[in-house]
Amino acid sequence: MTATDAPRPLRRYAVPVLLGAILGAALGLAASVLVPSRYTSSSTVLVSPVLTQPVQGLGASERDVDVETEVVRAESRTVGELANELLDGLPPSTVGSRPDGDVDAQAIGDSRMMRISFEADSAENAHRGAAAYTDAYVLVREELVADQKEEAEEQIEDRVEELTFLLGSLPELNPLGRSAEDVATAVERATLQSELLVNQQALAEIRTLSTEVATIVDTPQVPSSPSSLSRKTLVLSGAALGIAVGAL
Repeated sequence: MTATDAPRPLRRYAVPVLLGAILGAALGLAASVLVPSRYTSSSTVLVSPVLTQPVQGLGASERDVDVETEVVRAESRTVGELANELLDGLPPSTVGSRPDGDVDAQAIGDSRMMRISFEADSAENAHRGAAAYTDAYVLVREELVADQKEEAEEQIEDRVEELTFLLGSLPELNPLGRSAEDVATAVERATLQSELLVNQQALAEIRTLSTEVATIVDTPQVPSSPSSLSRKTLVLSGAALGIAVGAL
């Protein structure tokens, strides 16, 4: 091969590669125009333990938190309906009265935290949607725990009333005698009084129990750039794909 022959293979590949790059870039540019940009705004929520087995005891720990269940709740229809109500009460957006987008909730590792994201066609709508869904989730969970607290309180109150009645129904002990019947009554009285004390303590504790069972750690922010591929990325990706095809 002579020096004059060397450029021929390069010239043979240069034209299809160049055409592929131009065509790919043009397709990427067309895609960036036809496919609207998407924006995502997210919040981070810390889920706290809820009331468990109130009649037997009020102990709650991190093991009582099922984040996967909370993820399903955050994406539920109940939360969505409340989010729409909250959006109706927010200041009107400059690009629409209600964001049209998609909510996505995900657990963060093995922690008690989850991320609630909202994707929409504008940065403002993404922010408004994420804020509404985050607030709606917290409100729904607080209402759920408040209902659990009320139900548990009613159960304990009923048991306290029952124990008080049973104690009042016991016969008075004979101070001069210690018959088998007196001993049995004394044992039953001590048992009822012990259970009554436990329930009274549980009732006092549950009445002071907070229903703030979800904390917003990171509030949603207005995204500064699209979460979807930018126009520059689409054009460069199209050109690279065109070059690869043209070199075949």
